[in-house]
Amino acid sequence: MRLLIVLVCGFFIGISVFWSAYLVGFIDLESLTAFVPSLALPKTTAELGDSFGIINGFFSSLVVAFALIAILFQGKELRHSMRIQNTQSKALIEQLKHQEVSNRITALSTRLEFLLSEAGRMDKILDDIKGHHEKMELFSNCREKKKKMLAEAENIDDEIKRLLGK
Repeated sequence: MRLLIVLVCGFFIGISVFWSAYLVGFIDLESLTAFVPSLALPKTTAELGDSFGIINGFFSSLVVAFALIAILFQGKELRHSMRIQNTQSKALIEQLKHQEVSNRITALSTRLEFLLSEAGRMDKILDDIKGHHEKMELFSNCREKKKKMLAEAENIDDEIKRLLGK
């Protein structure tokens, strides 16, 4: 692509330099006037100024060519930028998923720690009321609550292992 740009620029600059040299009289083109009989050097400054209108057209074409090339480059850069942004967004999504799992593990670990400490506290309460028959209902309620807490702790432990992939 760069070679094409250089060639196009070189072509237009070469034509403009050649045409300017011919019009000013630095280049003698006797053989060229044989093929194009109406081609002659300008005799007045007005004709010389009118002759540069052709060069103006060449430079206008050059500007249009550069504008098209710039649009092509910008499109290419935009596609490249979009690919990079898509890659970055995918990486960010993966990072957010890992952060979500990490947060879930932390929350479950905290709940597990609480349940195990409560189960230990229930053990102390059960030991304190073990021999008292009038507190039998409290004893059975504490025992049921402890079983539920331990079952929930086991479920949480299993979920943590699953999240960690163990």
